[in-house]
Amino acid sequence: MTNTELNKSLASPSTVVELVDHDKQYARLTSTKHLLTFDVYKPRYNYNFFRVKVNKGSLPQALSGDYSSLTKAINAVTHYLNTTPETQGAKNERLHKERQERNAARADSTNSK
Repeated sequence: MTNTELNKSLASPSTVVELVDHDKQYARLTSTKHLLTFDVYKPRYNYNFFRVKVNKGSLPQALSGDYSSLTKAINAVTHYLNTTPETQGAKNERLHKERQERNAARADSTNSK
């Protein structure tokens, strides 16, 4: 059973809950501020707590540890993403995209004259 209610943008436009599956006890969150995907999962070996992992690099110290529920882990990741500043890689990618859009608009305006 997938909970589609949580599959929406949160308070911050940079954080999106992509997937929440309560049957598999798994959630995936993405952030444009960090260019990372955060996975909340329950380890397979009869463990009662949830953990967080990232798709590349090491897990931030603020998110290390165990969480007693899927919702608490999602809230912790969301809080972390909303309170930390944008990483330099994410900023560079955003500025590059904006520069390309400006150049494309400038090229369109010169071609239409």
